Amino acid sequence: MCDDEIMFLQTYQKKVSELFQEHNIDCKIDTYTDARRFLEHCEKTSYDLIFLDIDMPELSGIQLASKFRDNGLDTTLVFVSSHDDFVFETFRYNAYRFVRKNKLLSDTQEMISSFCAALKMKSVIVRLDLDQQRTLEQKVSGIAYFYSIRHDIYFVTAQKESIRLAMHTYTMNELEKQFTEKGFIRVHRSYLVNYAWILQIKGDQVYLKNCQDKMPLSRGRSEEVKLQYQRLIREEGVL
Repeated sequence: MCDDEIMFLQTYQKKVSELFQEHNIDCKIDTYTDARRFLEHCEKTSYDLIFLDIDMPELSGIQLASKFRDNGLDTTLVFVSSHDDFVFETFRYNAYRFVRKNKLLSDTQEMISSFCAALKMKSVIVRLDLDQQRTLEQKVSGIAYFYSIRHDIYFVTAQKESIRLAMHTYTMNELEKQFTEKGFIRVHRSYLVNYAWILQIKGDQVYLKNCQDKMPLSRGRSEEVKLQYQRLIREEGVL
């Protein structure tokens, strides 16, 4: 957490910790009142979640977020501010939530509830059938996307390994039904993508994080894909 108001920071830290404990999640919270010092520490420390006050001297929360994204940091960001007029400006930094200080408790409760649900989804494991009667248990969060070539269907892992599923066992339509509720988006008849791996949707291409992969976006699916992606970002966030 980074906020130049010491008393607020101490109170908010305690409340956030209590809310996580209600979801049976223990967390360690570091607090900073100096934005530049916080920026330096973020180069050495990896955080799962960052709370940023917007209105701070020297570096605002918006400026910090800009530096994080420019440096390739895709940690989940939450803006905390009494200035509601900044909410639209935070969208460009792919913020998970905008917590209003005049609605502090309710906004924070909703945010943490959603964040914890997303964490649990990351740990979901599915069993996939492979050739030669083999099966593989795979974390959903470790699947970047599924793709098909003719009648063969593969999935790509976080380690960029491409693994073929058992022939004549799956179809892309069946996988779409199974994985849509797990955050996957059918961007093309041949591609089913984990939304958390999407870096950006630009023109008729979908670009992925952490790899050089890109895939076509079907013209007929374009608007629905963008709506699905925005909904998932809003409801669950990029963890």
